[in-house]
Order: sequence, then structure tokens, then C-alpha cells
Amino acid sequence: LQNKWGPGYGLDWDDAWGTVEWEDGNRYPEYTGSTDSHGPLLDGRQIVLRHRPDLGVVTATPQPRDNFYSFYETGVTANNSIAFSGGDAVTTYRLSFSDQRNEGVVPNSEFASNTVALRITSNITENLRVDGRANYYRHEGTNRPYLGQSLAGNTFLNFLITPRFVPLEWLDDYITPDGRPINIASRYPTNPNWMVTQRQNEDTRDRIYGFISANYNFTEWLSLMVRAGTDTYFDQRFARAAIHDPGEQDGMVENRAIRVQENNYDFLLNASKDL
Repeated sequence: LQNKWGPGYGLDWDDAWGTVEWEDGNRYPEYTGSTDSHGPLLDGRQIVLRHRPDLGVVTATPQPRDNFYSFYETGVTANNSIAFSGGDAVTTYRLSFSDQRNEGVVPNSEFASNTVALRITSNITENLRVDGRANYYRHEGTNRPYLGQSLAGNTFLNFLITPRFVPLEWLDDYITPDGRPINIASRYPTNPNWMVTQRQNEDTRDRIYGFISANYNFTEWLSLMVRAGTDTYFDQRFARAAIHDPGEQDGMVENRAIRVQENNYDFLLNASKDL
């Protein structure tokens, strides 16, 4: 991030921002919410913020280049698994269970998943062999971070357009008693603390997939394999934004249910004999 130029366009403070008379009778450059840092040099002069009059007269001083890092958290991922296997000359099996837990870099974001897998093979007769596998997978996501060009939800993108004179302490208070955002601009950049508490989402997925196959040897040179497989999952996605959210002024509630199933069947007749 550049740490030299302020928001707006032009090198002159009065031309780039305009001025306003303050309570002390003096006129100061007034930041109104520009997201483009093509303005004057951040030279530590006194300014005021139109949308944060509670801050009073402040100085336009560059902040440490990595100051926004302190907003994010150290991500933690834990993986655990257990498996059992056994069998005899006729049948073998393997049963496993895995668990994954993730606490995200973005505050209030979490992800968890579980997988159960079973594989069984059996020689039913001298000529008939059966093979099967079944898997069950479930995940739960909480407040997945917004990505891409979503100014309404992407915290990092909002940091990119936040003026470099803004200390993170100015963003600690993010909501008024009547539920409105406390922000340095009317909409964007949005206070990241508002984004991770007042824009929330949850999603779950239950998935079952697997196959069963049978192979029969008619003779030493002729065999038939028949196989059937399935893959089905059910998604539930719930998202919401508070009233007065910069991206959804009237608030938003979205609930989706998605069900997908795919079945596959195939067979292979195999003949292998010397001519």
C-alpha cells in the first residue's frame, strides 16, 4: 500500500477536498469519502471528516504500512482422522473417519467438515468378485469471507480504498444505538467491523457418493464387469445483512436450498484369448 498521498485528485488540499468552517471558527480541509488516493501529500496537517464529526480535528498523518494486519487473525486448521481395516481370504474392509476444523483469518469466519468412508471387497465365489465404496461428507461454513469485487463484503478490498491517514482505532466503534453504521464515509470504504458482524452467512452441505461393482469370470478368457455409482448432495445457504448496510440499505435475507444428484451405470465385457 502506498503511504504518501491522500484521497481525492490534485495536489492542493483546498482544490482536492474543499474546506469547511469548524466549531473553533477555523476552516479545515474536509474529507467527504473519496476512495481514490490521487490527492495531496499526507503532510500531517489538520483536517476534519464529514461523516465522523465526533473525531473532531485530526491530522492527516500516514499510518504504519501494515496497520491493517492487526484487524485479521491468525488462521488455525486442525485435521484429525482414524481408520480401521481388516479382512480374511474372502473379504476385506476399511472404515475411516476424518474431522477438519478451521478458524479463518477474517474475524468470525469458521469452517468444519467430517467425512466417513467405507470400502468393502469380497470374493463371493471363485468366479464372482464384488467391490463397493460409500462416502458421507458434511461441511458447515460460518461467515465465509466475501471475495472478488464485492465492496459490500470484502474487507481487504475496503482496506485498499481506505485513506492511509485512518488509524484502525477510528473503526473500533462500528454501530450506533439505533443500528446505523459508524463509518468514515457515507458508504465506501465500509467499516470492516460492521462487515464481519452485520453481514453474516452460514452454509451446510450433506453429500453421499460411492459405487458398487461386480465382476464375473465366465471362463479364463471371458469376464463381465457391471458397475453403478451415485453422487448426491444437498446444500443449504443462508445469508443476511442488517438494515442500513452500505450495500443493502433496506437489509437483506437470502435462503437457498440446492439438491443435486448424478447416477452413473456402466458395464464392460472383456475377452482376452490367444488366436
